[in-house]
Amino acid sequence: MTKKEEKLYSEYKESENYILETGRWDEFPIGSRLFIGNLAVNTLNPDDVYRVFSAYGVVKQVNLKQGFGFVQFDKAESCSRAIQGEKNVPLHNKIMHLEVSKYHTQKAIENQKKASNRDGDDRGRGRERETSPSRDNNNPNKRSERSPIRSKNETDSKLIVTNDCSRFFFKDILSRLKKDGIVYEIEELNCSVDEVPSESITNAAYNGIVSVLLTCGNDHLNVMAYESTPDGG
Repeated sequence: MTKKEEKLYSEYKESENYILETGRWDEFPIGSRLFIGNLAVNTLNPDDVYRVFSAYGVVKQVNLKQGFGFVQFDKAESCSRAIQGEKNVPLHNKIMHLEVSKYHTQKAIENQKKASNRDGDDRGRGRERETSPSRDNNNPNKRSERSPIRSKNETDSKLIVTNDCSRFFFKDILSRLKKDGIVYEIEELNCSVDEVPSESITNAAYNGIVSVLLTCGNDHLNVMAYESTPDGG
């Protein structure tokens, strides 16, 4: 690296550490987080990804998973330039799949709605206090907490059905998912389990689905579970 590149990289590492420690991901604008699919698994490291994408703007964080990852820019415009600039360009001999992180966009919109609702609730409580000063005579500091309500469209699992799966086993899986109350989506692929595209699995992970069920031969099922991290990875 040149001295200028070393300075920028040092500033990037300091910024990344600060963000990871404080968890202040909601400060970044919508459209500023890049999803990268179809990454080389064994030969790629975060520094390689940083060098490629820092050419398009200020990179705040790089988060690599198994075969996919995320790059957090400070501006949405930088993310858009990166998608256009690296489209169909190989990285370690693999063509990257690039798009704006849907998970980050969804969370940002949800946070905006929550903030808007809180503002409305605060204004409503202010009006209530004008007409009814005592909210709770027994405990005036008591606040009620509501449990989060899941969206009916929120998907728990993705079931990938391959040619190796028998129809009887397929029906058994659906019966069990329904019995357990699991919300699922199905993708049927005309291939064997060894030929399943990695994007079918990784795309589900970054879209917020918590598990992928992959049918195999001999009525076996591979289960891959994911959990979201504070950075949206």
